Amino acid sequence: MRNANCEYEQNRARIKLKIGFLTMCIFMNVTSLAVSQVVVDAHENSSQLNIEQRQFTKQNGNLVLKAQNQMAEDNYEKAIPILETTLSSKELNNYEQGVVYQLLGSSYYEINDYDKAIHAFEMAIQSGGLRKKEASTLRINIAQLLIASDRFEQGALMLEDRHRQGGALRPSHIEMLWQAWSQAEQYDKALPWAKKWFAAAKTKERKHYDLMNFLYHTLSMTDEQADILKQMINRWPEDKTLWEAWAAVLTNGGQVQEPF
Repeated sequence: MRNANCEYEQNRARIKLKIGFLTMCIFMNVTSLAVSQVVVDAHENSSQLNIEQRQFTKQNGNLVLKAQNQMAEDNYEKAIPILETTLSSKELNNYEQGVVYQLLGSSYYEINDYDKAIHAFEMAIQSGGLRKKEASTLRINIAQLLIASDRFEQGALMLEDRHRQGGALRPSHIEMLWQAWSQAEQYDKALPWAKKWFAAAKTKERKHYDLMNFLYHTLSMTDEQADILKQMINRWPEDKTLWEAWAAVLTNGGQVQEPF
């Protein structure tokens, strides 16, 4: 499963980029809301204002901005206590809790404390201050972190549950699903996602064929393995190992010693 392991490690890097992007979006939202609060303060006596409760009070906003400044300098260990102090406030509204927990989760992620990052993201969802789309995106991040922290089955089940509820899965999610189930050695559950990944590939590379060959071999699906080997031979006729493997499948009923 060398190819699978390689793809899995590449996905770890993708998760880091996605979490970083999430943090950047939160930064922008909090900064915008802090500015909005100044406007609210200037018009607090206006009876015509109908402000949505998706904003920070001046005190809480200042604390979060201090944490942001530390995070911007990669001082996540210093940002964490500031965010935890903010969360101890009894006057936090639901939206403030949701945002602060997201920032806290991002900070824990950056110092590779995945368990605390996952917990913080879960608390952000439970805060009730996030919109449906925001919570859905965060659930995807939690699932990815579970997989990245080697809790393959839990993360895969979370992604599949989102899919059953009507959530669209991107190609990267489909790839992550077959990887997670493969890492969990539940190859029967990896196969449907591997098929989707294979079918969706516009340009099929050797790694796509190698994966299907591995899964068919592992699951003793002789006919399917013979078929995929034949396709591989048509593409790489100079590879003698493919011919030998195909002959072994046909002769020995699929009992190839090792997939390649």
